[in-house]
Amino acid sequence: MTKTDTQKTNEPNETKQPALLAVYLFLGDDELKRKTILERLFKRVADEGDISFNSQRFDAIDLKDDGEVMDSCYTLPFASNKRLVIIDNVDKANKQVSEAVIEYLKKPAETTVLVLIAQKLLKTSRLFKSIESYNPKAIISTEVKKSWEMPECIRDLAKDHGLQLDLNAAKCLIDRVGKSTISLNKEIERLTSYTYASGRKSLTSKEINLLVTKTAETSAWDFADALFARDAARALLLRKQLESEDATSLLRVCVMRLRELITARAYMDRGIIGSAAIAVSMKRPEWQIKRVVEMASRFKAIDLRRLLVRAANSSKEMMSGADKEIELTRFVLSVVR
Repeated sequence: MTKTDTQKTNEPNETKQPALLAVYLFLGDDELKRKTILERLFKRVADEGDISFNSQRFDAIDLKDDGEVMDSCYTLPFASNKRLVIIDNVDKANKQVSEAVIEYLKKPAETTVLVLIAQKLLKTSRLFKSIESYNPKAIISTEVKKSWEMPECIRDLAKDHGLQLDLNAAKCLIDRVGKSTISLNKEIERLTSYTYASGRKSLTSKEINLLVTKTAETSAWDFADALFARDAARALLLRKQLESEDATSLLRVCVMRLRELITARAYMDRGIIGSAAIAVSMKRPEWQIKRVVEMASRFKAIDLRRLLVRAANSSKEMMSGADKEIELTRFVLSVVR
C-alpha cells in the first residue's frame, strides 16, 4: 500500500463536528428554526448515550427557586458522556433563577449541555453578557425574519418540500396562516400533499385562498402596506378581513404611513440613498424603515403630497356624514391608480 493510499484510508468519511459547548442561548421567536436546531442538538447528545435518562426540560416561568434546575445541571450523566438540560423562557425567569444561571456560567459542568431559550433578551442584561463572556458562539439567533423578508423565506421553505409558490402566493399564505413558521411549515406540507395527489407542482394565490382556512389576525398596518405597495387586490382582500375595523381608523393608519413615505421620499430626493442612510436621517431603526423606503420609491414626491390632500378630503367627508366605506374605497383607488 502506498503512502497516498494510507492517507486516504485514515481520512474520516464525514467532516468532524465541532465539540459541544456547555451552554447555548437560542434567542428569537422563529419556532421552526428553534425546533430544527434543538432536534439537531438532541441527536448530538443522543449519540453520546441514552438521552431518555439524561435530559430534563424546565419552564423558567414555573420555577420558584434555582434548586431543581441547578441540581439537574450538576447531575452526572447515566451511561452517557453528556446530559441535556433545557430552560424555556429564560428571559422571564425570576431574579433568583437568573442569578443562579449567571453564577453557573462562571464554571459550567463539563458533562452537561445547558440550553437557554429566550424570545427577547436585552444585550445589556447581565444574563446576556454572562453568556457572551462564556463564549460568543454560544448565542444562536432564532429570530423570525422581518415582514418584507418572509415571502421569499416561505418560497424557499415551499421549494424544500417540492412546492412552487410565486411571491403573491407566498404573501397570501402568510396573510391566511400568520407568521408562525411552525404553522406555515405544517400548511406547506399539507398543500404539498394536495399538489402531489393532483399531479401538480405549484399553486396560485387564488388557489391558496380557497384551500387554506384563515387563522391569522390581520392588522390595519398590513392593509396600509398592501395599499402603498399598490397591490389593490390584496388591499381590498385585507379590508374584507378587517370588517370590524372602522374605515376612519384605517384611513388614520394610512395617513401615518403616508407621512413616513413623504419623509423618506424627501430624503431620497436630496440624494440620501439606501434604507440605512435614510433610517439614520429619520432617527429610526433600519428594519422599520426598509419597507417604507421600498414603498416610497414607487411614488414621486408630488404624488405623495396629492395623496395627503386626498386623505384630508376623505376624512372631512367622513366627518360630514358621507358613507365612510365609499370614501375609503375612493382613497384606495387614488393610491393604486
